[in-house]
Formats: sequence, structure tokens, C-alpha cells
Amino acid sequence: MKKILSLGLVSFLLMGSIFGVWWTFSHPTESQESATVVNYRHSGEFDYQVYVNSGSLYGLPSELEEPNPTYPTKLIDSIDVFFSYEFVPDKEVTKVTEVVEVTAVVGNPGSWQKELKLVPETTETGDFTVKFSLDLEELKELIDTIEEETGTYSASTDVTIKADVHVVAQTGSGELEDDFVQTIKTTLTSTTLEWEQGLSLSRTGSYNGLSYLQRGDFDYAIHLKPNTVYETTTLTPPTPATSGPTLALPTGQVYFCQTIDHMEAAFSYGFDCEQPLNRAQAEVEVTAVLEYPGIWSKTFVLVPRMTKTGDFTVTFPVDLDYLYQLTDTIREEIGMGSASYNLTLEANVHMVAQTDHGAIDEFFSQSLPGTLGAKTLAWGSDLTESQSGSIEETETVPIPGAVPARAGSVAGLLLAVLVGSYVVRNHKRVKPTPLTAVELEAQRAKKKHKDVIVDVEELPEAEAEVTVISLGSLDELVKAADALLKPVLHKAQAEKHTYCVIDGLTRYEYVSLEKPE
Repeated sequence: MKKILSLGLVSFLLMGSIFGVWWTFSHPTESQESATVVNYRHSGEFDYQVYVNSGSLYGLPSELEEPNPTYPTKLIDSIDVFFSYEFVPDKEVTKVTEVVEVTAVVGNPGSWQKELKLVPETTETGDFTVKFSLDLEELKELIDTIEEETGTYSASTDVTIKADVHVVAQTGSGELEDDFVQTIKTTLTSTTLEWEQGLSLSRTGSYNGLSYLQRGDFDYAIHLKPNTVYETTTLTPPTPATSGPTLALPTGQVYFCQTIDHMEAAFSYGFDCEQPLNRAQAEVEVTAVLEYPGIWSKTFVLVPRMTKTGDFTVTFPVDLDYLYQLTDTIREEIGMGSASYNLTLEANVHMVAQTDHGAIDEFFSQSLPGTLGAKTLAWGSDLTESQSGSIEETETVPIPGAVPARAGSVAGLLLAVLVGSYVVRNHKRVKPTPLTAVELEAQRAKKKHKDVIVDVEELPEAEAEVTVISLGSLDELVKAADALLKPVLHKAQAEKHTYCVIDGLTRYEYVSLEKPE
């Protein structure tokens, strides 16, 4: 039993040691930990100025309307007129061609009219300018002839110049076609030529997600005969009168659109870092998003993508007139509109820099939401925004006690192996010789008949007159002993066990011998 217990204890110790070695070696001795080595911060700020130029609300005088320029016809030698056209899409187009024609309608409203062709149909490519002459002598002769024929006379005659442009552009979603018409009006009397102001016209349009602007400009040069009235030989349109005094209103107000002269905006960006920067540069783009929530949305580039270094500020105008024209155009095209539209300024900055601890490559975005109503303009009050970032490095940190645990588990395993070897070796050394069949029989008999069998060193010698009766088995001998109420005497010898029962002069005997192999 002690041997069995010792072997079991050794086996348990060995299995525990093996498990300990497996557990300690299956777990790492080091761990990875992140540590912040560089901190940095993006900061952005929108700013804007809304300028108003009329109305008693802000204490500014109303603008005075400038009179139309008037020229004495007697001093005019010739007149050159120019018409320029631009097609400006918000997305790339592959080809733009135009067919342009310029005519003049001469007449007295309600009485007669005559159309003259000044520029026949001409095909142009891209932006263009056409030039033509306006012959006052021919016009006066035509007017006199028609008045004589009709019997109607007037002190003045209207001459309306009209430019018709049919534009065709190839887009990514098909072929765009549109017409643009612009007119200017002059009034001719016997002594003067009056030219109305307003020589420029812009109109917006859209086609399959592409928005575009068409702009026309008339210009003229009046060449004079030698005279003492003017100090120059050529007269051009007067510079448009500047608006009256303007006032920049504070941010955060509600602005009334009818009083707005123009709007200027700016976006500023700064980058602060704890470590010195190498090759730092930022790519910035500013856009405006005009949106009819849930219906349509258009994006316009206010500041094209450009590269800046260091902290910077970009300024840009916000063309409110164009945005109002666009909403009117889309309203006509889709048959529905809104009382107000979302107008959002968006600045996107891609910052790239190198530090001693690695690269910084991040995007920073800031938005300024606003509302463009039919009569008012309002912007959000939160003009600043910031964004923090960091560079982290991974460090290898030893796990406390992991290495000693491995060493201890190995030592425990070695100790268990040594103890096990010692126990097994001793077990083999004292291991008893296997019992023979005779010995096994003797052990079983002793256990079975322990109350009857008596071990003796020597059996009584059998005298001559004693009768010896040999029995075939021990069980028979035990039955005889029970019947005679006598003990069974047992003498153990090498490879021989003798059992006998003595009853007077009768001796019952059983001998167990080892059979030869």
C-alpha cells in the first residue's frame, strides 16, 4: 500500500510540474504598451463681413441713380461695339461651341420697327468676343425714310441691340444645349445718342447635376471727330458708379438681403505641435453647399485646392446674388421651391508633416452652417473649432514575476523527475519474487482455514504402528479435521508444504509439491 501511495504521489507531482511548465511557457514574459510621445492640435476659425449700403435701418443714405451717358452725334465719327460671352460650368466639360448672332431693332414703340443684322450667325468655340460697327448715318437715313413712308415722326428713336447665343456643351452625362439672350438699348435723336447703363448680364442654369453660369458683356468705343469738347479721341462706357457708403455689420446678426451690398469671408487655420516639424504643409479647399433639405443639394468651390505652409488665412467672397439666381432657376425647372435654403461653408484641410517620432497625416474639417431665406441671411454663431491628435509609440515591458515563474516551473519539473526516478528505482529494488503455485495455495489455505491450520516447524515423526492416510486435497483434510475435532498441522518447506491431522495411531496427511517445469 505504501508503494502504491508513493507512486501515486509521485505521478501527481509530475503531472502538476508538467502543467506548471506548460502554463508559464504559454504565457508571455513581456507585454506591449502604448505611450504618447507627441501631442498636437488643429484649430480653425471662420470669419465674415456682411456689408450693407442703403436703407435708413443702418443710418446710411440711399444710392442716387446715375444718369445714362449721352453723346453729341455731330462729334461722332464711328462706333465700335463689342459683345463678349463666357460659359462657366461647375464641373469639367469636354467641348463648348456657340452659335452667335447680333441684330439691332430700330423703331418707335407702338408705331414701327425694323430689324437689322449686325453680326450674322457665327460659330465660336469657348469664350469669345465679337466686334461690329454701329453706323449712325445709315441709321438716320433709314429712320428718315421710314418716317416719310409711314407719315409718323418722333423726336427720338430706340435702337435695341440684341445678342443671341445658342451654346452646346459635351458633359459626362450627355449633351447640354441652352440659349442666352442679352439686349442693350440706345436712344437716337437728331443731336444726341443716349446709351443705357447695364452692359452686363449673368444667368445660371443646370443640366443633369451640372450647374453653369452664362455671362454676357457689351462694350463700345465711340471714335470722335476732331473737336475741342473732349480731351480724348475715343469715348468708352463710364465706370459704373461705386455704391454709396457701406457698413460692415457685426457677425451673428440676421441680415436683410435687400440691404446687402456684398459679403466677404475668411478661414484661418493653425497647427500647434510639441515637437519641431519638418516639411510641414497643408492642403486647403473651401466650398459652399446650398441645399433644399430632402430635395436637392449643390456644391460650389469658393477657394480651389491650394497648398499652404505654416498657419494661414484664405479670404473669399460669397456671391449671394448668384445663389439667389440659382435658387430661382432651379425653382422654375422643378416647379417647387422653399422659403429658405441651407447654406453651409465647409473648409477641408489635409495636414502633412514629419517629426522625430514619425509622420503626421491627418484631415481637419470645419463647417459654418447658415440659412438663406427669401428676405434674410443668417449664419451660425460657432466660428471656431479645434481637433487634438497624438503620435504613440509601442514599448516592450517585462511582466513582473513571469521569468521567475518559468524558472520555478522548470525546477519543479526537474525535482519531480528526480523524486519519481528515486521512487521507481526503490520500488524495483524491493519488489518481491513472484509466488509459486504451492506458495499461493498455502496463502489461500491459511486465509480460508485460519482457525484450523496451525503452523509448526516440525511434524511429529510417524511411528511404525501409525497408519498414514494420504488425502488428495487440503479441503478433504480440513473436513477430516472438522469431523475429528483436530487441528491441521502445517509445515512449510521449500517447494513443499505438508499438512496433517493426527488422531491416535492414525495420521491423515496432504502434501503440496511444486510441479517441475
